[in-house]
Order: sequence, then C-alpha cells, then structure tokens
Amino acid sequence: MLKLLSDFPVVDDSPHASSCILFGHGDSVSPHYFVYEVARDFLSAPRTFVVVEILSDLSPWMSQREEVDDVGVFLVSDSDIELDADEEHLLFCTKLHQVEIISRKATIVDRVYGFSEATKALIQVLSKDNR
Repeated sequence: MLKLLSDFPVVDDSPHASSCILFGHGDSVSPHYFVYEVARDFLSAPRTFVVVEILSDLSPWMSQREEVDDVGVFLVSDSDIELDADEEHLLFCTKLHQVEIISRKATIVDRVYGFSEATKALIQVLSKDNR
C-alpha cells in the first residue's frame, strides 16, 4: 500500500518535467540526492526544483511498480523488507523515474528556481554546500 506524503511539494506530472538522482554513500558526508520539478500553477511561473537529501544504509534502486498511476513521494507501508525503527521505505515517482529507497532520513535541503533541468539545480545546491 502506498501513502502520498504531504510533507513534500507536489511533483510536476507534465511530460517535460525534469528529475535526477545522485547516488552517494548514503551517510551524512555523502548522502543520496533526489531532485524533482515541482508542479506550477501557471506556465509563466519559474521552474522550481526540490532537492531532497536522503540518508540510508542502502543504495536506492530503480522501481517499476505497475500499481502506481500518479507522481509523488510515497511511503510504502506494505514493504516486504524488514525495517529498523528509524527507517522508512520511500518511493519517489516522477514521469521519468520510479526510485525506491530505505531511508533513515529524507530532508528537503533546498528549493531552486529558474533552472532548465534538475541536474543544473542539483549542481547549484551542491556548489553552495562547500563540502
């Protein structure tokens, strides 16, 4: 069973929406990142991307869940994977990607405006980070 998480902004479901993922080690020094485009009320509004930092002991994996008809960030509540008390099974679903991860913490670290694609938005956030 999937539960749409309202803590995350609404994912853009247009066919041209951009998203990307960066696989790190999953720790606080080198977390995973998932970036997606936020739905706009008006096409004249600047493109907005949300950068989500994910701490996890496992690497994300590409998913192909057929029961998912919508885009969004979901909590997978019927996971077959045994979870620790501090873990959640998450599904990030955009028009381009379905990515699952067992997360210890997923945090929105930034909203970036005016970029043409998700990878450029991620580069902007990581270059400001000075790690």
